[in-house]
Amino acid sequence: MTERLVLAAPADAELVEKRSRFLAHLEPVADVAAADAVIHAARRAAPSARHHCSAMVIESGPAPITRSNDDGEPAGTAGMPILIALQGSHLVDVVAVVTRHFGGIKLGTGGLARAYGDAVTAAIAEARLLRRTAMAVIIARAGHAEAGASEHVLRQVLAAHGGTVEAPVYGGSGVELTGLVPPEELDAMLAELAAASAGALDVTAHGTRTVDVPL
Repeated sequence: MTERLVLAAPADAELVEKRSRFLAHLEPVADVAAADAVIHAARRAAPSARHHCSAMVIESGPAPITRSNDDGEPAGTAGMPILIALQGSHLVDVVAVVTRHFGGIKLGTGGLARAYGDAVTAAIAEARLLRRTAMAVIIARAGHAEAGASEHVLRQVLAAHGGTVEAPVYGGSGVELTGLVPPEELDAMLAELAAASAGALDVTAHGTRTVDVPL
C-alpha cells in the first residue's frame, strides 16, 4: 500500500520567479467544505492578487476526492501542477492554495506550471508531516492497587515494539489503558507483556485503528 502522509500543521512558502510572487499555503482539512473555506480565506487575505490557484486531496470521506482549479491561469498550468506536487508527496486530507502576485513578466505555460508546482513543493519541504497507518488496538485492565505499576510495564513493553499508550481511564474497578502497536508486532508484544506483568494485566485485542504518527 502506498504510504500516506498528512500535515501536522499548516505550512507556507514563497517563490519568486521573474518578479512574480507565488505564495503557497498548505492546510490539513477533513472535507471539501473545509478546503473551500481555506481557499476563500486566501482570496480575502490578498484581494489584489490576480490568481488564487488550488488543489485538494481528501480521503476522510466515503470516497477519495481530488480537485484542482487554475483560477484564470491557462488550463493545466496551475491547479494540476499543484495537485501533482501533493500527490507526488503522498499527502492526503490537504488543500494547497498558491496566490500569485504578477510581476509584469509573462512566464509562459511551462514557466507557470513549474512555478506553481515548485511553490507547493517548497511548502511541503517546510511542513511537519505525519504518517497515516493502521495500528492494532489493545485494551489492558488492572485493579487500583496495580494501576501505577501496570501502566509503567505497559508503556515500556509497547515502546519496545513501536507502540504507544493513551491516557488512562479510571473507574470503580480499576484502570483501563488503551495501547496502539504495529500489527506485525502484536503477538510478540502480547507475549512479552504477559510475562512482564505476571498476570496483573487483563489484555484483549480490539482490531485496528487508523492513526497519524510522527515520521
